[in-house]
Amino acid sequence: MLSRAHAFSVLFGRCAPREPLERASSPFGGGVVPRETRFVEPRLVCEVEFTGWTSRSGELRHPSFKGLRWDKPAAEVAREEL
Repeated sequence: MLSRAHAFSVLFGRCAPREPLERASSPFGGGVVPRETRFVEPRLVCEVEFTGWTSRSGELRHPSFKGLRWDKPAAEVAREEL
């Protein structure tokens, strides 16, 4: 399992500059947004292991970043059901 700090360094430090992808608002609808959240354009695809979805808000339970997926375009990504 990768630490959160390592995941962010992979996403924003080594693989892609954040500034060109950064945006002011969420690209997704609804949900509670934590303070100090930064949004980016949904162009990168990553693999995330998780235990399920929350029933009320539809958020991931216990997400764990596994790595970037260079073999899959963002347009092909859909919500995965367990």
